[in-house]
Formats: sequence, structure tokens, C-alpha cells
Amino acid sequence: MTPRSLVRTLVLIAIACVAAPAHPATQLVLRRPGSAAPEVLPPGHGITWAGGPGGTLVTRTLDPAAPLRLLVALDAPPAAAARLHGGDVSASTRVADQLRADLAALARPGEARVTRTFTQVWSGAAVTLAPELLDRLRALPYVRGVYADDSVHAVLDRSVPLIRADRVRTELGVDGTGIRIGIVDTGIDYTHPAFGNGFGPGHRVAGGYDFVNDDADPMDDAGHGTHVAGIAAGNGGGVVGVAPGATLYAFKVLNQNGNGVASWILAGLDRALDPDGNPATDDAVQIVNLSLGGGGNPNDPMSQAIDQLSDLGVTCCVAAGNSGAYFTIGSPGCARSAITVGASTRSDAIAYFSSRGPVSSTLDLKPDLVAPGRRSSRPHPAVAGSRCPGPRWPRRTSPAWRRCCGNSTRPGRRRR
Repeated sequence: MTPRSLVRTLVLIAIACVAAPAHPATQLVLRRPGSAAPEVLPPGHGITWAGGPGGTLVTRTLDPAAPLRLLVALDAPPAAAARLHGGDVSASTRVADQLRADLAALARPGEARVTRTFTQVWSGAAVTLAPELLDRLRALPYVRGVYADDSVHAVLDRSVPLIRADRVRTELGVDGTGIRIGIVDTGIDYTHPAFGNGFGPGHRVAGGYDFVNDDADPMDDAGHGTHVAGIAAGNGGGVVGVAPGATLYAFKVLNQNGNGVASWILAGLDRALDPDGNPATDDAVQIVNLSLGGGGNPNDPMSQAIDQLSDLGVTCCVAAGNSGAYFTIGSPGCARSAITVGASTRSDAIAYFSSRGPVSSTLDLKPDLVAPGRRSSRPHPAVAGSRCPGPRWPRRTSPAWRRCCGNSTRPGRRRR
């Protein structure tokens, strides 16, 4: 190589080193279903995903500079637990107020905000926070834990259980009269004849709240919650539910697409103990149904809230999920005290889509029972003439249950 060509080469190398970044930022290319062109995410961005209704894939873009949506667990007993055990019922409210004051002192305007507080069945708050303040939040002496306010979705759309309740009504005379059921879902279409064409005290749907839009009208805009409510307690317009005499409360925590976030579910569970917001009235529900789920573990906020409700005497029924594999029981179905329901076929085989146990983080045997959910009649209150078909309770020691919960050798007991 001649001296002239060597100099030219060195100059070109120097120019290239200056022009190119030493550590080029990784960029992800995402092709969304139904979109012809790929989407190139900005440098530093990422994605998270979860299984959505009907097996769809729900994705969310992560911006490293965007505010964080968090759930903050506070070091104070929930008011309902304190009331039960003779403790300080106002402690959770005081600590939540302290959090709000401390965040205002730590952050510049707009950098931190408490969007919702939880005081009854889980002591904590939903917070929007600038990423650089996360460590300072965790350092507050009364903060027990910080969790992502993760997405949750409806899961019953393909696994509606068949529960033959006609013999219970006719032979035992039990139809749910006097029982209050909270449907934590997409709301209820209370204008349907199955629910008496009305909403409020004295109606079949006696109360509730919309935590998605933050208003007092929990009208269903997706159909999923209405479907669930019709199975539970529909009575009219051709619909006969499992407990047609029960009173319903609608807690809308999922949007029109069947999706939501954990803080909405926590708000619904908190309200279940006092639907009308008046502690002087005795309107706490005795049963809550959650046909929804997301990622999590038995110690996360939603699972803790379910366990707290159960300790207070509320029966909590939660769908196992539609992930169709072992170790896929999500939250809050993985809560230790939840009655977690998987799906089987009429021939006592596991439905291919049913989530299976055991719980991945604790190896607890879940689900607690399975019920037929494949190729079964799917009552929907919006369809005149549909009705809840009648009884088939699978045994918890059945081969289907043992396969679904992750114990394929012998029945055994679910570990606590």
C-alpha cells in the first residue's frame, strides 16, 4: 500500500468512527396482527405482552421515559381486617394520606400522582410516577412493596362452566334469595329483562360502580359481564340462572375490549364490602365472581385482596384462565383462598384451553375444581330463550381435576 493510499484509508476510518455511534441503540420491529406495515419502535423502547380474550395477543409498548403506573403496598392493616380484629380502622387511610403528601414534597408538579387509594381489603395506592423517582418511593419507611399496575383481561369467553342448579332449587328450595353477588367484570346490562330492566335499590342489580370511567353507572359495553351475571342470577326474558333469587352488584373493572389494569380490580374488590359507600348500611356482598386474570403470584396485591376478602367471609370465585398449559394459573386465580375454576369437557377430560396448575411460584395445587366448559351451551342474557343448563359438578378427585391441577398421580390435598 502506497503512503498516499494509506493516508486515505486512515482518514476514511476516522470519519466512520466519528459518524457511527460507539453503542448503537437497539430498535425493535413489531408487526401487529392485521397491520401490513411493520412498526419500528423508537430507540430504547420495548414491549410487553399477555394473552388476551379468545387467545389473542395483547401488546403494550414500553417507553423508558414515560411515567410508571405502579401499585404501592403500604405498611398498615386494611380497615376491614382492623375492624374484624379490633385494630385501628383509620390506619390505612392515614398512611395513604402520608404517601400523597410525601410524593408532593419529593416531586416537581406533574411528576408523581396518587390516582386511587385502597383501604378496605388491601392497604395501598395506585401511583403514576416519573421513573427517576422510583428508588425514592421505595425508600419511604412505610412502603412495603412496589408492583407494576399490570394489565388484566376477561378469560371466560371460551370456558363457561355448566352448573346444573335446577335440582338445588326444586329439591332443596334454594334459589339464592337473600344472597348478594358482586360481578367484578365489564359491568352488567341491567336493562335486559333477565335483570328486571332497572338499576339501584329495589332492583335485581341493586348497585355498583364503573371504575373504568369513574362514574356510578356500571353499564356493560362488552357483553362479558352480562354473560357472567346471567349465569349467576339471571331470571327473566328466557334466562334462568344458577341463583335466580340473588341480588347482583356490578363492579365494572374491564373496558369495552375486556381489558383492564390491576388497580381497577382492586378498586372493585374494595367496594364489594360497601357497595353504596355508606358504612351504616349492611350491603356487603357475600360472593364475588372474577372471570378475569393476568400475570402475578399468590403474594401480589390482587391475590392479597382475595385472601383478605375470604378471611372476612366472602366467597371468592375466580376463573383459572385460558392459557392451556401447566404452570399457567395467573392472578388472582392463584390466590391461596380463591375457589379457582378450570374447564373440562363433558367426558371428564381437560378442555384444551384451560389453564393448568400447579401455581408456578409456590407449587400450590390449582384449580380447586373443574367444570364442563367445552362444546357446552353458553347462556348469554342478550339472547332470548337461552337458559342456564343444569347440574354437573365434577369431583375434585376426578382424573380431570388431577391432571388440571398438576397432580396426575393421586388426589391429595392442595397445599396452603
